[in-house]
Amino acid sequence: PEYKLLFCYTEKVGCSMFNHLFRMLRLLHPNLSEDDMKSEAEFQADGNWFRNTPAHHNLTKSDLEEMLMDPTWTKSAFF
Repeated sequence: PEYKLLFCYTEKVGCSMFNHLFRMLRLLHPNLSEDDMKSEAEFQADGNWFRNTPAHHNLTKSDLEEMLMDPTWTKSAFF
């Protein structure tokens, strides 16, 4: 959410690398506090799958729908 980027991927088409890239970018965001960064790093180190879901960011279906319609958000798909 910090970069206003929505990203959708298809499994088995480089998705692990893209997920890792976006998780690492999140850790580098300047607005992330040191405590949040440490907590996020520990959470992400727990495994590769389901580390960057809408639920992890406390986003609802309604939030996602608003983001999809908001022109200030960048939307991307990799397949």
